[in-house]
Amino acid sequence: MVSIELIKVEERRDNWLLYSVLVDAITGRAEFSIAVKDHGTSASNEATVLRSILSFVGELEESARLRLGAI
Repeated sequence: MVSIELIKVEERRDNWLLYSVLVDAITGRAEFSIAVKDHGTSASNEATVLRSILSFVGELEESARLRLGAI
C-alpha cells in the first residue's frame, strides 16, 4: 500500500503555496515539491496538491512507458 504525506513548506507572497510530498511504496520512496495557488482553505489546497500528483503520475507513467518501448 502506498502512503502519501503532504507538508506545507512555505507560503509565498504571490498567493502560491509550496508543499513537500512524501510517497512511500513497496517499491521505494519518493519526495518532491509541488507549488499550487492558494485556494483559501487547507482542505482545498491539499485537494489541489493531490490532483496535481495524479496529473504528474499520469504524465510520468506515459513517459516511462515510452522510454521502456525505446529500450
